Amino acid sequence: MLLRHRNADGVQAALGEVYYEEAKYFESASSYNSAIKARPNSALYAAGLARTPLDSNRLSEAIVAAQSAVRLAPEVGQYHAILGLAYDFSRVSSQSEREYRAAIALDPQNALARAQIALKATDPATTVDTFTQAFLYDSTVSRQIMRGINTELGPTIGEEGARGFNALQRSIFAGGRGHTIGGFGRSQDSGIAGVFNDDSFGSSFREDAIFVPRPSTNLYLNTVLGRSKQGLSGFDSPFGFDPNSRSSARFNQFLLAGRQRVGQSTSVWFGLTRQTLRNQLRRSTDPVFLPFPLPLGTPFAFEGQSFQNRALIPELRADFSLGREPSRHRRGASALASRSGNRHSGVNQFDQSDGRTAAALFARR
Repeated sequence: MLLRHRNADGVQAALGEVYYEEAKYFESASSYNSAIKARPNSALYAAGLARTPLDSNRLSEAIVAAQSAVRLAPEVGQYHAILGLAYDFSRVSSQSEREYRAAIALDPQNALARAQIALKATDPATTVDTFTQAFLYDSTVSRQIMRGINTELGPTIGEEGARGFNALQRSIFAGGRGHTIGGFGRSQDSGIAGVFNDDSFGSSFREDAIFVPRPSTNLYLNTVLGRSKQGLSGFDSPFGFDPNSRSSARFNQFLLAGRQRVGQSTSVWFGLTRQTLRNQLRRSTDPVFLPFPLPLGTPFAFEGQSFQNRALIPELRADFSLGREPSRHRRGASALASRSGNRHSGVNQFDQSDGRTAAALFARR
């Protein structure tokens, strides 16, 4: 039967998808092109074709195919997300973010767009929350993020002696019910030429795991460990020249979250996040006034000083449908979250009320 109808566009598109899943990208592209030749106005076929050159790093072809899918069906959020990913790997960041935001506007549950927006966010809290939502919406989103590959290595070289590398690893377990994506990054630079004690070093580890024990339940676990050290040169140090003046920071985060679907239109979300941030300053000369991070003129008598923030953040949220519009659901949400206070400790102690701390998150690129 397959041989008899092999030239039908639906059969060619199905073959394209099978070849794509087997990472036979040349055969997949050939089959999708045959399907598009028979039905040139199919946005579905164009989007399928876009993924094939995208995963095989033929980015210009991916952009053309994804643009065609968006032109033919501009109301489909996933097509915008695929185009955004093609722009992203082509280093066209502004256009990629525009497409991701268009995808979320059309489909608030689009996991690929949410994950990529999280990676671009400059606010660590936004990164954490949005990445969590992406994994809880779609447990397989890591496959789309890494374009089907399992391991990615990225060395970096830059000015002022900057060098480093990122390693990213994806895996599947429990017969496809579990997915992980994580990696390690390390960077260092020697600072401005001719400036003593201006070097810096940073490393980070991140692991995201999602497990689906049953179709209506998603569980998500996230671990982030970040470390950094920075020499305080005469330009940055309030102490003036001091070869031993250095700052260092450690960040740890452990997050457990879940999403339980109740019926067709309601979901209950829960989460518990524990964060710890520790900053240290060390010097060897006589005490002076330190303008940062304390208010200007605050005495800072020490040789070693540390500031530690801790936060325990439980969250609970319910999403429910309020009705149906022609192109999408209107959704409502109620939420409850609590944050703990922080305390800085050292020779002197200072209280702060904000429990949300900064995070040195692993960047994919």
